[in-house]
Amino acid sequence: MKDTIFALSTVPGLSAISIFRISGPNAFRVLKKITKAKVPKNRLASLRKIFWEGEIIDKCIVIAFNKNDSYSGEKTAEIHCHGSIAIINKLSAILNQFGSELNIRPAEEGEFTRQAFYNGKMDLLQVEGLSDLLRAETEAQRKISFDSLDGVISKKVGLWKSKIAVSYTHLTLPT
Repeated sequence: MKDTIFALSTVPGLSAISIFRISGPNAFRVLKKITKAKVPKNRLASLRKIFWEGEIIDKCIVIAFNKNDSYSGEKTAEIHCHGSIAIINKLSAILNQFGSELNIRPAEEGEFTRQAFYNGKMDLLQVEGLSDLLRAETEAQRKISFDSLDGVISKKVGLWKSKIAVSYTHLTLPT
C-alpha cells in the first residue's frame, strides 16, 4: 500500500496562515479524524475546527481534492491553519502520531512533486521548471521557469519530436 504523506507547504515561522498538505490513500481518513466532520466536497473550501484529545486546536480552512483533481494525482487534503509556531508544531505532532495507524509519514523533500510525476500530472521538463521557479530571483528567471512549469517547453519538444518522426519516416536510405 502507498504511504500517505504530509508536510508543511509554507515556510515555517510566524505568519497569518500556514498550509499543511496531506496526500495519499488515507488523506481523507486523516482529515475526518482531526475535524470530526465529513470531508468537504471536492475542491470546495470549508471552515473546520481541528480537534485533538477533546481540545480544539485551531479553526481552519480545509480543502479536499479527489485523486485526479489534485496536484499530486492522489487524494489530497489541505489544511490552511493559523501560522503560529505553536499551531504548526501541534498539528505536526498530531499528524506524526497517526503514523502506523493510518500509514502516514512526513514527506521527503520534493515528494509531492514526485507523486505528481509518477501519476502523470507533470513531465520531467515541468518538474525542472518548478524547481527553477522556486529558486527564481529575477523576472527573467521567473518567466522562463514558469513557461517550463506551464508546459510551454514540453509542447515545443513534442512538436519537434513529431516533426522529426515524420521526417524520419520519409527518409530513403541508400541500398
